[in-house]
Amino acid sequence: MNTVSAQEKAEVQLSQVEDLIASGVDALIVIPQDTATTAPITQRAKAAGIPLVYVNRRPDQLPSDVPYVGIRLDDRDTGDGGTGEAHRLQGKRRHPAG
Repeated sequence: MNTVSAQEKAEVQLSQVEDLIASGVDALIVIPQDTATTAPITQRAKAAGIPLVYVNRRPDQLPSDVPYVGIRLDDRDTGDGGTGEAHRLQGKRRHPAG
């Protein structure tokens, strides 16, 4: 497994994704650095036929066939005892057993 850090820079993340795709990775798991600029990442992964999953930060433009999984705090209560909501994996259900 390759792990890289974009240090909160969207342009660095895109470059890293391009490098990972070129190296022939089997899949990408991405925590978006900027949820508004994920379209190029999605486009490149799809063009290469590489499965992509976004985690923790939901892209602003999330295609229905790209999974996202994450946990977010309810913005109305961020103090002690805050509430949270678990998100289910979104996208088509795929399992080798059927």
